[in-house]
Amino acid sequence: MPVNELVRLVGVYSTPWEEKSAALKKLHEDYEVKQRQLHIAIKRLQLVDAHSKRIAREKRIMNWEKLFAKVMSNKGHGRRWKFLIETIKQKAKLGLEHVQEFTRQLDESDEEEEEEEDDMPTLQLKHGGESPSSTSDKVSKMRKVTALVTLESEFSYVYHYFTIINNNDDDDDDDVDGDDDDDDDDDDDDDDDDDDDDDDDDDDDDDDDDDDDDDDDDDDDDNNDDDENNNNTNNNNNK
Repeated sequence: MPVNELVRLVGVYSTPWEEKSAALKKLHEDYEVKQRQLHIAIKRLQLVDAHSKRIAREKRIMNWEKLFAKVMSNKGHGRRWKFLIETIKQKAKLGLEHVQEFTRQLDESDEEEEEEEDDMPTLQLKHGGESPSSTSDKVSKMRKVTALVTLESEFSYVYHYFTIINNNDDDDDDDVDGDDDDDDDDDDDDDDDDDDDDDDDDDDDDDDDDDDDDDDDDDDDDNNDDDENNNNTNNNNNK
C-alpha cells in the first residue's frame, strides 16, 4: 500500500476519533460539575432533614410540656410537672394504665397535703395558738414592711444618684474657681514684672545721672587745674 494512501486513511479515521475524544472530555467535565452539584444538594437536604427533625422533636417536647402543664395545673400540682415529665414519659411507654396509676398517686398525695394544711389551724387553736385573723394581720404587716423596705431602697438609690450629680457639679465649680485663681495669679505676676521693670528703669536713670554728675565734676577739676597752671606760668613770666 502506498504511503499517500496510508496518510489519507489516517486522516479519515483520526478526525472522528478526535471529535469523539473532545466530546468525551466535555462529557466528563459536565459529569464532574453535575456530581459536585449533586453532592451540594445532598448536603443541603441532610441539613434540612436534621433541622426538620430537631424542630419536630422540640414541638413534641413543647406539646408534652403543654399537655402535662395543663393536666398538672388542673390537678393542683403547680409547677411540679416540670420535674415529672421524664417519669410520665417512661410510664407512657409502659402503657396508659401506668400513667393513670401515677396520676392517681399524685392526686392522693395532693389530697393528703391539703388535709394536713386544713388540720394545722385547728391544732393551733386547740393548743392556744394564733387564730387565722392574727396570721392574716401578720401577713399584712409583713407586706407593709416589705413595701417600706422597697421605698427606702428606692429613696437611697435616688439620694445616692443626686449626691453623685452634686459632687460632679461641685468639682466643676472648683475647676472654674481654680481657673479664676490661676488667672488672678497670672495677673499679679504680670503686675510684679511691670513694677520690677519700672524699678530697673529708675535705677538705670539714677545711674546715668550719677555718671553725668561725676563727669561734670571731673571736667570742673580739669578746668581748675588748667587755671592754676596758667596762673603759675604767668607768675613765672612776671618774675
